[in-house]
Amino acid sequence: MTSQLAAHPSARASVRRVTRAFFALLAIVYFGVFPYLQEINNPNENSRTYLVMALVDHRTFRLDEVVKRFGWTNDLAKVPDAGGGAHLAAVKGPWMSLIGVPVYAAERAALAVVGKRPPSANAGQAAHQRWLRATTLVLQLFCAHLPGYLFLVWLERRLRAWSRDPTLRLATVAAVGLGTNYLAYSLLFVSHAWSAIAAFVALELTRDAAGRQTTTAKDAFVAGCWVSLSALLEYQGVFVALPLGLWATWVFRRRVWALALAALVMAAPLLWFQWASFGHPLATGHRHMQTAAFAGLWREGVLGFTGLDRAALVGLLFDRGYGFFGTSPFFWTLALLPMASWLRAERRLRDAALVGLATAVVVTVAMASSRMWRGGWTIGPRYLGALPGLLAPAALLTLDTLATRGFATLARGAAAGLALASFLQIGALSLLVTTLPESIVRPIPQIVAPLLSLGLVPHHAGELVGARGVEPFSLVLAAAIGCLALALFAAGRGHASSRAALALVIAALAVRPALRMPDGARDDGASVRGFFYTVWEPKGRDKLSAAWARAADGPCVQREIARHLRVLGRTREAALAERLAERCPP
Repeated sequence: MTSQLAAHPSARASVRRVTRAFFALLAIVYFGVFPYLQEINNPNENSRTYLVMALVDHRTFRLDEVVKRFGWTNDLAKVPDAGGGAHLAAVKGPWMSLIGVPVYAAERAALAVVGKRPPSANAGQAAHQRWLRATTLVLQLFCAHLPGYLFLVWLERRLRAWSRDPTLRLATVAAVGLGTNYLAYSLLFVSHAWSAIAAFVALELTRDAAGRQTTTAKDAFVAGCWVSLSALLEYQGVFVALPLGLWATWVFRRRVWALALAALVMAAPLLWFQWASFGHPLATGHRHMQTAAFAGLWREGVLGFTGLDRAALVGLLFDRGYGFFGTSPFFWTLALLPMASWLRAERRLRDAALVGLATAVVVTVAMASSRMWRGGWTIGPRYLGALPGLLAPAALLTLDTLATRGFATLARGAAAGLALASFLQIGALSLLVTTLPESIVRPIPQIVAPLLSLGLVPHHAGELVGARGVEPFSLVLAAAIGCLALALFAAGRGHASSRAALALVIAALAVRPALRMPDGARDDGASVRGFFYTVWEPKGRDKLSAAWARAADGPCVQREIARHLRVLGRTREAALAERLAERCPP
């Protein structure tokens, strides 16, 4: 059920060259930026980093000593001890931290060679903050950036079974890697991008086995490990693992013991962590959270699940600020599902796509039933982090069906255009900041465009070689757009201009609603931008800082300063600068 691209050796060689160039540009994106803001004190990341340091530095799951040294963060539980005291523990599942343990141990060993060690308990705050920053960036690089990128390389290879059309295939990879919150969470030491990885790998390994006449215990065990990992990366992942596990149980029904063994092996670290942290292998720390408001939400219903909230369901799916389809319009292609003849496709492809869709539905309905459905500060719907991996096969197969029914130009133009729209709505944002307050309802006009106009860009790889300007970040943006262009033209020159025009029109139509504020919505963009400016890293290379440095040149500079201050919502200071600018000669 695949589109019939030319099988000539020169065409295949051209596709290989385009694919290599695509991933070379994608590497610039994934290894070119580090949008780290230490003062945000991101609990989603810090609680995991703290657990890594507790395990390596202090050989314990308890976080008291780490918090004492590096400061308080949220997402911690204060657990009563038998003797009347209490200790601190992370409320996140331990698997992401376990992945980071060997990386941090290697970092410590490497730094010890040059005489650098973790700061002692009585070291100053600055020393502790430097160590935390360095540790977090290393964990991000090796536990998030690198696996996030490598998975996309593997994803493209696996999607060859779903479509032979290189434009559709590369557009799907670009949509996942540049046009969902997979990108933001591949730049953070958190579990959400890994959820997408685990879900897709579990889906694919089970699909492989479904196509064989016989399966081995090894096949079942490996697939079971990935199914289990999808549940163990974060507690909400159980809703991913249940449908995938049911399908795996059917496919490996003669080897179900190997699936059970995999589940036990993978669950053992979680049970150990919960026993050591909360006093029982089946206990979690959510009811003991230090933040009383969060603890109260978890106590409602069954661990915070109180029944389906229709407003939450609509928001999680369609909101233009954080909804999955609202911020990643590439997956609008699934609306063509009822018209798709791929339901008559090769059985194992069809079954895998349907299982992915069914799992996505289960996860979404479950999270829309939780009191914690919104997720606080986030990029996109972070509790739906598995959806890009689950829905990519069905989206690609639907596009491929459209192409093989005589609409190849339309399918390719739509795929590239919607992937571009997805990057503009959520990918560009992910390269600037990796968390947003809930008050931001339209990230492009409220955050992305204003920050870029100020020249506020995050840490980038150019700093490693002394390039501290904004140009390396511009290169990252250009590389992302280059990936999308290569995807568009990967299928050859035929109808290339029609494809490009169609892609631009579709992208413009898809993005347009995300550019204007909803009627009656409060615009908190200026205050949020002002906050980001105060905590931004690195400081001093934005346009406002540059203008302030030139303030002594005369009153004319004050006009530029006033313009930048108004972007940040600092109206009083802007008014003062404008009065000073009145002295500027006409």
